[in-house]
Parts: sequence; structure tokens; C-alpha cells
Amino acid sequence: MDRVTDCLDRAAARDLDLLCVSEYGIPTLVLMENAGRGLALHAVEHMPVSSVNQAIVVCGPGNNGGDGFVAARFLMNWGIDVCIASMRPVEELGGDAAIAANIARAMSIPMIFGNPDGGEGVLRGRDTHTLVIDSLFGTGLNRPVEGDALRWIGWINSARSRQRAVVVSADIPSGLDCDTGVPLGDAVRADLTVTFAARKPAFSIASAIEYFGDVRVAEIGAPVELIERLAGEARSRTRS
Repeated sequence: MDRVTDCLDRAAARDLDLLCVSEYGIPTLVLMENAGRGLALHAVEHMPVSSVNQAIVVCGPGNNGGDGFVAARFLMNWGIDVCIASMRPVEELGGDAAIAANIARAMSIPMIFGNPDGGEGVLRGRDTHTLVIDSLFGTGLNRPVEGDALRWIGWINSARSRQRAVVVSADIPSGLDCDTGVPLGDAVRADLTVTFAARKPAFSIASAIEYFGDVRVAEIGAPVELIERLAGEARSRTRS
């Protein structure tokens, strides 16, 4: 259910994961699995499978990237020709993201690594992607994007404008500040943003609307009472 009254800022989104573990015993890997499945479901609801020629999931090095690895598995299981572009080799990932990446690799989902400009990051069939999932950065980003990440944001936006690819962002368009809606150097312009557990403050900022497209909330299995509590704390920080 899309609970439009609940809103989690950066601090609340971080605490949600921590408290799911400490107060309810919900492993973060379960939250990631639910988030990735919700991301894939909303993506195919927004863009029917029959219209997807090829999908690419662009994954960052953290948990947002892990959500993307999970989403890619579901897309593959649903018969979509999908590949993964990861900023880091699987061996350099840690935590739940590493687990999700290794499962995707075991399923033989094609992967490329590095940046989109050259070397190992060269994209075969770069003009055939009709669905691009942006899983580079989530709500934790609080500094300017640079290097390979900035190149990927540029590539995603170019795919949207040049190839008319549909861009779906995980949690928040990569490069956008979760709390202020300000681009941190550059940001993805999405057709659909699938945000997790609850909306984020940036979604209500008029100057940021152009980055989100449609917004959908994906349930990740976090208890409703915990979301409501943390949303209340976020509101209190806004007023203070």
C-alpha cells in the first residue's frame, strides 16, 4: 500500500534497516530481497514485458546496487533479456550486496564492470536497451557524484533521451539528495521511481519533480508501526 502520509528522510531510512534487525530480527538480506522484487514488479507494470527488447540494470557498490542485482534475477526469471552493469567487480562488493551479486552470477546473468566509456565497461548492443534500471545510489548519498558514477548517470540519461529507453530508479534517482532534492553534481532523470517503504522528502520539493517521473512505493516487509514511528521522527526534525 502506498502510504502517502509517511515520509522517511535520510536518517530515518538508515534507522529503518537498523531497527528492523535489532527490534524485530528481520535480516537486512530479507529487506533487500523484497526491495529488489518490488523494483522489478513495478518496472514491468510500468513497461510491459512485451515491449522490453533488452533490459540493463546499473548497480552501484552498496545496498542500492544489491537491490538492482535482485531485480535483475526476477527480470531474468520472467523471460526478459537482462544484463547487469556493475561499478565494481563482484569480488570487491561486501555485505548483502555481495550475496545478491553472487546469486546473480550463479544464475549466469551477463555482467560488465567498470564504466560505460571503455575497457571492461564497453557495452555491447548499447542501442538496444529499452529498459534501464538505475540502482547506483540510494538515500545515503550526501556528497557530489564523480568518476565512474558520474559517467553512468550521464549514460543513463543519454539512453533515455537518445534511445527513448524507459528509466526506472531504485528508491531515489541516483545523484539526488534524499532530503533536499538537490542534484549532487548530476542526477538521473527517471520515468518511474520505485521508492522503498515510504516516500522521501525530496519528492515534495517542486524543483526536484522533473527527476522522479511517476513515484511508486514498494513494501519491503518493514513493520508499519516502525515506519510510522520513524516518519514521525522525520517530521519532528523538519519542524525543528
